[in-house]
Amino acid sequence: MWTDKLHIYNEIRAEVEHLESPSLPFRHKYEALSHLLERLCYEHTKDEPMQFPSFFARLVFLARKHRLAVSVENRLHKLRRSTVFLQKDERNRISQNEWRQARSALLAFAECLYLNRRPQETDDEYSPPPATTTPLPHNVRVCVVNHLPEKKQLM
Repeated sequence: MWTDKLHIYNEIRAEVEHLESPSLPFRHKYEALSHLLERLCYEHTKDEPMQFPSFFARLVFLARKHRLAVSVENRLHKLRRSTVFLQKDERNRISQNEWRQARSALLAFAECLYLNRRPQETDDEYSPPPATTTPLPHNVRVCVVNHLPEKKQLM
């Protein structure tokens, strides 16, 4: 089992390294990474009892299930969204830096899925800002839709 997962991970890594060819435009590389990400998400959710309406739903489910670092998850979502942006117009472009970030995020995701390695949070522009707390007002207006006295709940 472990050797099978290691073999699959090495195949994915080889596929990503094949995209390193300088003759390929970044646009093509980026779209290929996105297709690889979509394939990984599909393969890892096909046996789940839930139905997933979108690629986004599959990615979020797997990120939560495997406790993926938020920064890596955000980069994977950026890869997914940017691919749609690229497909809308031939003039849309991505930078080499965006390609590198997407590549490292995809490899970190594959390591998490196949090698059970959890990437650490990074301090980059994709990390969410720290949560701030705002004081609640003294008076709060609510609407009770349902009352379940046996469970002592207001809904």
